[in-house]
Amino acid sequence: MAAVGIGADRMATLLCSEFGHPCAVHYDLRKNMCVYFCLDCQGLNEEAICFHCHVDNTSHRILQVRKASLSEVLRVVDLPGVIDITGIQIYSINGIRVIHLIKRSCVAYSPLGLKRRPQRFACVVCNRGLKDAVRFCSVQCKV
Repeated sequence: MAAVGIGADRMATLLCSEFGHPCAVHYDLRKNMCVYFCLDCQGLNEEAICFHCHVDNTSHRILQVRKASLSEVLRVVDLPGVIDITGIQIYSINGIRVIHLIKRSCVAYSPLGLKRRPQRFACVVCNRGLKDAVRFCSVQCKV
């Protein structure tokens, strides 16, 4: 189980939430994209929250979900004590260490028609090729 500092229900909510859409409450303000997730709130209508909702929850633990390589990622430095990331592939994007939140699609063929090299390491859940000797490609595959 990847959840350490949050319950299984909040972890499931994090994995099912959609990020990157405008906030329904603060639609007329700047910085209204829902890219934050409150680890402590329960029963919210909008699971992803914007910067202004985040300011209202200053005493709560907040994760920022970022977009990188067309998928949602979490910075590794934000995760100690929140999510157990042992066994999950860590990527470096623009010098920042991140992990993918949702499993990434697997390309079964080369778009150029070239022969693909066999992968030395693969995710035990979705069989995506990995760079290192880890077991999972994302938080979703670990949970």
